Amino acid sequence: AHRGPLLLVRYDIHSAHQVQVYLQPLWPHRPGLPLIGFPDWETLPYAQFSPDPNIVSQRLATLHRLPSLARGIVVVPVQT
Repeated sequence: AHRGPLLLVRYDIHSAHQVQVYLQPLWPHRPGLPLIGFPDWETLPYAQFSPDPNIVSQRLATLHRLPSLARGIVVVPVQT
């Protein structure tokens, strides 16, 4: 058995979201086994506008959890 969290990297935003949607009903809903998404910025690198505040919040919440994450799955698109 694997100890520690798993990082599941998908090839694009849509694929990462689909994996999360697929795994959600199969993954046990226990505090010690989270299924965490790390959303893409959904902006171009030199865009003149800021990313959506909800995306910023989700990314910061995930980054905050990572150092203490003992188990679970983090789903991230490769573009991130």
